[in-house]
Amino acid sequence: MTWTANDRQWLRRLKAYVSNEEKLEPEYVDFFNAGQKLYFWAIVASALIFFVSGIPMWFPKPFGRTIVATSYVLHDLAALVMLVGFIIHVYEGTAAQPGPSRR
Repeated sequence: MTWTANDRQWLRRLKAYVSNEEKLEPEYVDFFNAGQKLYFWAIVASALIFFVSGIPMWFPKPFGRTIVATSYVLHDLAALVMLVGFIIHVYEGTAAQPGPSRR
């Protein structure tokens, strides 16, 4: 999941692919494309933030009011990033796939 120059090149063509100007997914050299790598790292970072921010929420007394309040915000933001990433992931794997048109 390391980032390469090919990944930057893949991302430059992403807009045309998402807007259906190009029917085929941009080519990529590695086993995973840049979108899959971004999704992986977004989930890893969000999960860490989700876990770390959850600890003060479970045990609020030792941390104090400010840290607990900040933890709620970070926890919610991490959950939103994971949710949006999951929705995009499902969309790209289902509805965004080219195929025969049905009438």
